[in-house]
Amino acid sequence: MIHHIRLIGLLLSACSVLLACQTHSKRPPSDIRAATDKEMAQVKPEWIEKKCNVGLIEELFVACVTVAARQMPVLDVNRREQFGEHYDPAEWLECMKQSAESGKRGDGGCDMFKTRRVENPEYWPNPSMPPVQWPAAPKDPVYRSWMTSRHYFEALCKAEAGEFIYKTVSDVEGVYLVRPMNRVNTGDVFDKYAPPAPYVRARGLGRRTDSLEFDFVGQGKYTFFEKPLAFHLSQIEINRSNNRDSSYLENSKISSLSVARYSGFIGLAIPNGTSADVAKKMKAEYAPQVKARYGLTWREIRRHADFEKSVVGSEVAIVDLNSGEILALTRGFSMAEQVSNAPSGMRNWLHACPLISPQRHSLYFFAEAVLKPATH
Repeated sequence: MIHHIRLIGLLLSACSVLLACQTHSKRPPSDIRAATDKEMAQVKPEWIEKKCNVGLIEELFVACVTVAARQMPVLDVNRREQFGEHYDPAEWLECMKQSAESGKRGDGGCDMFKTRRVENPEYWPNPSMPPVQWPAAPKDPVYRSWMTSRHYFEALCKAEAGEFIYKTVSDVEGVYLVRPMNRVNTGDVFDKYAPPAPYVRARGLGRRTDSLEFDFVGQGKYTFFEKPLAFHLSQIEINRSNNRDSSYLENSKISSLSVARYSGFIGLAIPNGTSADVAKKMKAEYAPQVKARYGLTWREIRRHADFEKSVVGSEVAIVDLNSGEILALTRGFSMAEQVSNAPSGMRNWLHACPLISPQRHSLYFFAEAVLKPATH
């Protein structure tokens, strides 16, 4: 009986420690005093949006980061992949306070404690379209308990990776990107959980400019390429610094418009011109509805012990936007390796399958094999 009581006590103590990890920092507390309620009441939302790095005096900076830490969600163990490997609001707060002591505010050294996965919603243009029927996971998983990350990666590549074309279509004028991928912050790229679908990113989504239109539109390619207008507008500041045509920078306020359509690019060098001159040949216009019949979307797929082994799979599908039918699917896996001489948990997603040559990594080459451009 006494043994059982002691065991229960140990379990309760362990639970208390686990819960405390969400509210108490593991590092020694800084010498800066805690913010008062009066100081926290002065914190403005725009300060938090700018990571509190807005020239505040020490007391208000501490108040700002304290409010920001309290607004961060508690780590959800049932949705572990939505939070960075080192996510910890209390640890982030202490780190930020110590950065103020050392005069290193805003240097990014504390960011890993607040890293979370960025959401990447789908924008389906046809509400009446039946749900897409993605393929189910194999009934017999390839995972075995003795496998290393490399063994598991190679087994998944052999068993599941590849391009699967079920139907082709001719004379296609354009393609719609149903699910753009938001850019992942530089430091977050090396996290175990934060970068979504690394294989899809290796195929051209989620880069700094995410300019698939320059891959899909051109001589011998499609006449136009479309993206959700909401995503286009979110990229305006990025495009502003990339010498784009002025049509990229129009900030539409008309609620009835939902699509950004790109056309006009021919992909040929201009005599005595520059790459910026070529880029300006691509025009962007806003439209109320999608013109393309077919779209590209993607999803991350889960396999047993995948994050544990740092092996993540994902699929890209070409979909009929009227029927929801998948015309083709490419499935790939990525494996991360520990970055040498870097903080624990810092990984680089260097390995991917199926192997794609650098000249054909873009999703355009997958799309054109299924949706034959009208100019062919």
